[in-house]
Amino acid sequence: MLLLLPVVYALFSTTLSYFSDVEVSKDNTFTVGTWETQADFLGVDAGGAKLTDNGQHLYGIVLSGSTKVTIDRIMVSWTGDTGEKIKEIKIGENVIWNEVAALDADSPLEGEKNIEFEFDSNMQGKSINIKFIMGDASVKNVLIDL
Repeated sequence: MLLLLPVVYALFSTTLSYFSDVEVSKDNTFTVGTWETQADFLGVDAGGAKLTDNGQHLYGIVLSGSTKVTIDRIMVSWTGDTGEKIKEIKIGENVIWNEVAALDADSPLEGEKNIEFEFDSNMQGKSINIKFIMGDASVKNVLIDL
């Protein structure tokens, strides 16, 4: 019985107020929850994605951004995973990751740059999901069917 008192009090003493997404106050409009993230500023054009070198080299993906865009990490997964491995990732002319060492890719992405992936096996017929994790922890996913 003692445990029910706080519940009964809460039910009958509430103001039944709520929050809305837009509040208006004399000539001002405030909108809640619409801020831009770094992922919003990252453009990814995978329309020209192709495999070469016996299906091991993925290229033709163009990234575009501004000084507001910093790629912190890139996670890659694919369908039909049978133990294939990524050997190298390049953005522009810079190798940002290889199978020997993780390199520091934490720099702003300005303009347009190509991103390329080198695999140890043929990736033909796979769907590749590329997840870009930005400096502000926002995420952009790209799915490429090969």
